Amino acid sequence: MFFSYNVLMANNEEKISIKDQMHYQPVKDSILIGTSALLVGVILAFTFGFKPREDSLHVEIRYQNTLLFDPLDPNKNTSISFPDSGERNIVFHKEDGHLFLGEGVDFDFLGESVTISLYAEGAIEIKTADITCPDHTCSKMGKISFTYTPIVCLPNQIQAMIVAESLPEWDA
Repeated sequence: MFFSYNVLMANNEEKISIKDQMHYQPVKDSILIGTSALLVGVILAFTFGFKPREDSLHVEIRYQNTLLFDPLDPNKNTSISFPDSGERNIVFHKEDGHLFLGEGVDFDFLGESVTISLYAEGAIEIKTADITCPDHTCSKMGKISFTYTPIVCLPNQIQAMIVAESLPEWDA
């Protein structure tokens, strides 16, 4: 049963039913639904389709915006590569500051050292045991495997981030 509501126009001559005004337009609705689905598909393709090649990833570690290198690397390369297998720990001791910041300058860590772990699967993590800051936010973040997502320890002024050497490519 359909309820009809009659409306009197200003000249009181015509009566128009709401049923006459509201009619279903399947073509317009289909276009709207199709366009929305296409837009969602494009967004998902760009979000998950563009991934950097695994061999082009490296880690950058900064202290007060100064790029650091692995203290055990004789070449002093600031683009630190992931290990081929397992886990690799990079330890920065408070007294190692002269290697990076100049003679006679130490790191201003709250503890004695900061350890950053690099994993073969392309993840990084700041180890909890070496951090003596009050809230441990950096170590609570756990393993990070997304590019350009930093792990930051504000009290120790250190940041680690996975960086891609080249632009992302379409992964089909």
